Amino acid sequence: MVSSIKSKEELLYSRPIDVHKACYHQDIWHLRDKIYDEYIRPLTKNSSSSVKRHLQKILVDLYHARLQDPDLLIQVSFNNNDYILGSRYNKIHITQTTLDVLRTLIKLGFLHHKEGMPAREGFKVGPSYQSRIWPSDKLISLLDKAKFNILDIRSYDIDRETIVLNKKVKTPKAKKKYKNVKIDYSDTPAIRSMRLVMTCYNELLRTTHIDIASAEKDYVSSFDEWDQENKRFINQQCFMYRGFSDSTFEKGGRIQGGWWESCPSFYRQHIYINGNPTVEIDYNSTHPAILYQMEGLNFFDIADGRDLYDLNVPELDDVPHYQLGNYTRQHLADFKRFLIKRLTLVGLNAEDEKGLFGATVKAITAEDKNPDSPIKRPPAYILETISDSFLASIWLNIKQKHQPIAHHFLSGVSPRLMRIESNITSNLIEHFTALKVPILTVHDSYIVEKRWGETLVNAMQSAWMEEMARLQAEPNTKPRKSKYLMHLTSHVNDHQRREELAEPIEYVNPVAGYGAGRTKLKQVGDWMRGTQSWSEVSSRWSKWNTEVVSSKPTAPLGAPTERYKLSLKKFQDWVKEPENVWSGTHREVDNPEVNARYDGLEAMVNMDLYTQWKHCTPVWMRTIEDMSDEELDDWNSETVRDMYE
Repeated sequence: MVSSIKSKEELLYSRPIDVHKACYHQDIWHLRDKIYDEYIRPLTKNSSSSVKRHLQKILVDLYHARLQDPDLLIQVSFNNNDYILGSRYNKIHITQTTLDVLRTLIKLGFLHHKEGMPAREGFKVGPSYQSRIWPSDKLISLLDKAKFNILDIRSYDIDRETIVLNKKVKTPKAKKKYKNVKIDYSDTPAIRSMRLVMTCYNELLRTTHIDIASAEKDYVSSFDEWDQENKRFINQQCFMYRGFSDSTFEKGGRIQGGWWESCPSFYRQHIYINGNPTVEIDYNSTHPAILYQMEGLNFFDIADGRDLYDLNVPELDDVPHYQLGNYTRQHLADFKRFLIKRLTLVGLNAEDEKGLFGATVKAITAEDKNPDSPIKRPPAYILETISDSFLASIWLNIKQKHQPIAHHFLSGVSPRLMRIESNITSNLIEHFTALKVPILTVHDSYIVEKRWGETLVNAMQSAWMEEMARLQAEPNTKPRKSKYLMHLTSHVNDHQRREELAEPIEYVNPVAGYGAGRTKLKQVGDWMRGTQSWSEVSSRWSKWNTEVVSSKPTAPLGAPTERYKLSLKKFQDWVKEPENVWSGTHREVDNPEVNARYDGLEAMVNMDLYTQWKHCTPVWMRTIEDMSDEELDDWNSETVRDMYE
């Protein structure tokens, strides 16, 4: 029996209401109609169609939360002023009708409700929070009879906004000085192109099984600096969006929304895509390398293969072996590198040394609390305290080591670097989405099935070179128009060599030792034929045959867990079902709501390209019998210039 009384801890375990979810399974319609006809109709004066739409959205979100975790509560504000009608971020309209339906469900006993606590200035102890709702036994008995499951629920509706612009707003009397608030903007062709990429990407991920093969439960855990467990649910339906910051499209732009982004790397190494093992590859020292390029220098030439985060720290380097005890030399090396890396990267975003040192200690504490993390804080007999003076001495050495870019530290340059980095990531997403190959991103790190690993390395090289050349020729970041999606029905991907970037090439596991997994990228010639600006810039990269990307270490995996096997089978069975309205592949003339969503999507993206992508089959997925004579001649042609040396 579900209790109507919750403790403070239980009330805090919650997430905001999300009525962007969509489910077009017939059982949700039957459940909606049953509750409306038998209980709500006598109590409402609103039109039946309006009430049903809002009721369905609420039921889907409640059901999704219950499938995730029966203990998870829903946050909701009953203040209608908290919802902006007509906003591009609220197109499904949380209106007064939505709130009326919620109140009616509470009145009828379908929902338990706990009123929100007052604003922070209204009391002295404890956190403030919005109202909480959760289903009662009366509603749970109806939900459990429904035949649809979590795979029938898409985490976003067809026309949900994927390009988000934020601005910072001061938050007085709060721990954080600022919070991000979504703001409206005017569309441009470049923004519409970015939105098309994200729309196609979301559709590809929606039909992709992404899971952790070693996970015994539907979530994995990590711990914060207060030793509090944070559950990362393995949600098969994610909504990916691109978020920009500071009221401008020249800052931020990172792709966000995937559960794997906040998943500890220990678990990411066991992510399987569609039942296949994966490899994770990332750029080395992305932000420092971009800053060096902005100064007209090639960081990788300067580094000459040396570890960016290797500095002398006497307090850690000179610890005698007998003093280590159970704390190994490897623990010490891992901690030292993590410490230097955090100071270097956070130093690009922090406002002052106090904030830098505080954020570094917080990150160390959180890692130390995670039982699966290799980062373990040295015991007191080795390092009594991580004091500001200790961090300041390391910070001074970091600035001396990177003197050419030292003026960027503590300057808040990080959002601009994120914008440049996100251009590269968007480039890779666009390329693999055009090929209908799932790729998962964690900022400057990328996960693909192993059979596409070497293809990813080559694509990363091309994307990096292209963005660095553009940065040199045009320092100010601007939205970039899509190009790969212009060739959706062809294996030709603009200037990239087809054999290396349009076909799967399996990744070879790296050797062990320092630098394990680091891959030397091939030197690139004049691949932007006829582009004078690139010819002028290409001389800067004449020695680019150096170690630039690396693969994450992978651990051998025994047999996948029974939970994973069941999850994969359910997903495969769902994908095999005949196409129907909730697959998002076509309109249903007898479903005005779905048609309205597609009308909204048509106003946001190039529907011709979107439809073309939905129905095309990339060449790597075809057989010889599927190709036309013209395609075969083109595919076998040897006249294409070999752009790699």
